[in-house]
Amino acid sequence: ELMFIRVKLEYNLSLVILIFTLITLFILKRGYISKFFDNNVSVFLGRYTYSIYVIHNLCFAIMKKFIKTLPANYFTLFGILFILILLGVFTYHFVEVPCTKLFKNILFNKDKTSVKETN
Repeated sequence: ELMFIRVKLEYNLSLVILIFTLITLFILKRGYISKFFDNNVSVFLGRYTYSIYVIHNLCFAIMKKFIKTLPANYFTLFGILFILILLGVFTYHFVEVPCTKLFKNILFNKDKTSVKETN
């Protein structure tokens, strides 16, 4: 039912202009949001974000029993986040990077070996 709701043209146009402006500011690295995300912590976490995303469900499923017994406070929350980030860094370096290299070798060296074999 929501798919058939008509949206006014003015609303769509203002969103397009807003998104275009934001993308332009990000490309030019201007504005407070760009400055906020252009620091060492954001760059560090940005490298490992996909690995953290992939591993977080498994991490929470394993830690589910332990989380229930821990007290609900900020120390527990930051401890869980720290463990999650460590697992994401580990996954990045020991799973994601080696698998990426392996798939690149399989995909891009396959053509080179077939060319060498035919010569």
